[in-house]
This record gives sequence, C-alpha cells and structure tokens, in this order.
Amino acid sequence: MATILIRLAPELATKARGTRRRFQDQLVRNLRDALESAGVAASFRPRWDRILVDVEDAAAVHRIIRVFGVSGASQVDAIVPADVDAIVQVGRDLYADRVRGRRFAVRARRSGAVRLSTHDISVRLGAALNPGATVDLSDPEVEIWVDVRDGDALFYGERIPGPGGLPLGVGGRAACLISGGYDSAVAAWLMLKRGIALDYVFCNLSGE
Repeated sequence: MATILIRLAPELATKARGTRRRFQDQLVRNLRDALESAGVAASFRPRWDRILVDVEDAAAVHRIIRVFGVSGASQVDAIVPADVDAIVQVGRDLYADRVRGRRFAVRARRSGAVRLSTHDISVRLGAALNPGATVDLSDPEVEIWVDVRDGDALFYGERIPGPGGLPLGVGGRAACLISGGYDSAVAAWLMLKRGIALDYVFCNLSGE
C-alpha cells in the first residue's frame, strides 16, 4: 500500500471557501475516475489544502499528475506524529543512505495549529543526516521534504509537477472543433485546463 500526497493548483486553492469546497469535491471525483479507469483501487482522504490517496501501487502517481487541478504529487515515504524527536529519528532512518556522499537539503513546512518550528526540524534532521553528506540549500542533489499538518509529519523526497488549472467539469461544457492541425488540439487542452468539459467535433478537411 502506498500513500500519495496531492497538492492543489493555486487557481483552486485561492477560491472562496464554498467554491473551493465544490471544486475540490469535483477534483476528487475526477481523480477517482482517472484511477478507476486504469483499474487502480484508491481511498481518498481530502484535507483543506492537500489530498491524500491510498493506492496499492505507487505508480498510480503518474496518472494522478495528468489530472487538471493537481499542482503536483509526491509518494509519501512515511507518516509519523508531529514530534521533533520522532521526525529526526525516522528521517535519519529513511534518508541516511540516500544522501550519503551527496549534497542535500531538508525542506520543512507546516500548516494549521502546529507548534513545531520548521527551522528546528530542518536544523536537527539536517544535522542527523550530515555525517557522510553535505548540506547545500541552494543546489542540492537530494531534497527531503517534511510536511507537518493535522498532527502528522509526512516525509517525501520527490515533487512531481502536475498540469495545474481547474478541475475538469467546473467550467461547464463546450464543443471543440478538431481538424487536421495541431492548433485545435492545443486549444482543446487549454480549455480543458480551465475546467471546461468538451465534446469533440471531428472534421475531415483533406478528403479520404
């Protein structure tokens, strides 16, 4: 079982509370449809500014990052209580081999009513990993992310970008003319990114 952390696109996250909730619900429906169409069973745990998805195969992240409304996604390496000592211990166990002999950086973030200091997390975990590696915050070879929220700390080491935009369907429906050139396909993609569900009209302009 793998957990995927999904970050919402800024265009979705800046909406008013009611609109944002409606758009996020649509995004979850779109994500579920994308995974089910590939035969991937998934369990969703929506949060205010993130969505956690439990899947059997971590490769599902490559379908998730194709869904409009997703800013990016990461496979979660571990989830521990939001306690600095636990974060340092688990982070050292997870990443000591990965950073050995390389330049690395610890990126800690927090959200909500969390009393932990992200600076303390970065410094203490960085010090625990420093033997055999080099801290380099400006040009690291390895980045380690610690996302603290809702009483938990989530570890991940990769941020895969998504297409952003708005969830498909929140902008209504439209018809799109598809001809033989690439411009109509690009126009369709841009409309999809604005949340418009499309019906396609295919035109054969070059004969048989």
